[in-house]
Amino acid sequence: MGYLWGKNSEPRTWLQFADDAAVISNNDKNAQVLLDLFTAFCSWADMKIRVDKCYAFGMRKENSNYVQYKPLLFVNGSLIPQIECKCDFKYLGKLFNFDMNTDSIKAQLKIKLQSLLSKVTQAKLKPQTKLKVLKLAIISRLSFDLKTYDLGTTWVSAELDLLIREHIRNWLELPISTCVDEVMRLSSSKCGMDITSLKDYYTILHIGKRHSLKNSSNSDIQALWKSTIHANIETEEILCNHTSVNSAIKSTKNSFQVKALEHIRGLQLQGASITSVIDNMPTKSITDWSKITTQLPSLMFKFARKAIMNQLATNANLKRWGKSNNDNCPLCHVSQTNKHVLNNCSAEAALDRYKVRHDAILHIMGPWLLNMVKAGAKLFMDIPGYNSPSVIFHNLRPDIAVTLNNRITILELTVCHEINILQSRKFKQDKYKNISRDLKPDFEHMQVEIHSLEVTSLGFVSNINAFCKATLNVNSLVDSILESITKTTIGNSYNIYKNRNSDN
Repeated sequence: MGYLWGKNSEPRTWLQFADDAAVISNNDKNAQVLLDLFTAFCSWADMKIRVDKCYAFGMRKENSNYVQYKPLLFVNGSLIPQIECKCDFKYLGKLFNFDMNTDSIKAQLKIKLQSLLSKVTQAKLKPQTKLKVLKLAIISRLSFDLKTYDLGTTWVSAELDLLIREHIRNWLELPISTCVDEVMRLSSSKCGMDITSLKDYYTILHIGKRHSLKNSSNSDIQALWKSTIHANIETEEILCNHTSVNSAIKSTKNSFQVKALEHIRGLQLQGASITSVIDNMPTKSITDWSKITTQLPSLMFKFARKAIMNQLATNANLKRWGKSNNDNCPLCHVSQTNKHVLNNCSAEAALDRYKVRHDAILHIMGPWLLNMVKAGAKLFMDIPGYNSPSVIFHNLRPDIAVTLNNRITILELTVCHEINILQSRKFKQDKYKNISRDLKPDFEHMQVEIHSLEVTSLGFVSNINAFCKATLNVNSLVDSILESITKTTIGNSYNIYKNRNSDN
């Protein structure tokens, strides 16, 4: 009666989990004996057995081969429902079948995930909200199955993650060539969507499961862990290399981020802007940008996400995708790339739009600076409504200048493309390094301190803490001003992109 499992094990004939019981026997007769004993006990204890919720599953050897059959077992004279051949049955939430494979659960998981994603796709939600639902709701709905079954990381990636990538492309209207997977997995501090892939999630869940088996107080569970080590070598190696399961999981998550970032850095076109922003912008600025963009209208959000990956429908990209034979800008007749459209077109209409975007940032900062300058300081700005820097300088016109005591502190604003952050900063520093020679007589005795503010075409804002500490009653840009600058810049850049072929 029962079954043997593991070396030197005692026979098991009964498994009890709260109000669920499993009877195991080597033939129908012995199974019926155990059921009769159980029925008698339940009758004595005034407990009812729900036959309609029970099932009987059988395997036996016929002609040297194991086959499935339908056992005839009874409780209080009622036949226990039999599992049909080649069909699955569920016990404690897990599916089992005669072939001992995961084909059924794989099929069900794909259907479940496709159903959830389709519902989100059909819902009247912003794309950023859909991404949030995916991250916080859909992925967690799959955690039990991902943790319970040995599905394999290759299958999870090739089947489940593929479905997610397809829907994200749909939500953001991304071209088929877009490298969604790595950008999706990158953290928000790296310009990513901060959504764990199911492959990575599956790996993390299995690290936790193997740790629980290994450290269980139950000797049978520990025996189960030992007997399955050979099938989980990679996971066991991760656990062995760390002092705690939390450390192992943290290290594994970090390795996923490193691999994703390495892939992005290797993408000459799609990864160029992301790489430059990560290397040249403060982490806080990138994290803030990720939060702020989730508040944008759908069109702006999709524009920003496509632009950061260089996937806008510029003429250069359309030619690359085989959708056009001509990659030239109709306004200035050079290759119309992402960078060209947002920052480098020489057409008069485009230059006017660039100036509107630049001055819009100054108009946001102006009232705030007036309220924040230190006592005795005087503010000069190169926009209407403020004292002009021409009062101080002969020819040069820095965007912002603050006089305090015997010092002039300059802040020069540049709205540059993401890949030109460092070059733009150096260009401004070189341009104004001899600005002291341009001072008018009344200011020649004052020392000049130069700072630069880089705001990229997609609204990433550089650090101006040194300027703030020298001239203002705060040590950095306040969040409300940072948010306004980012939203206004993206809005203006979208307008520039929308009118890229228009000379009006």
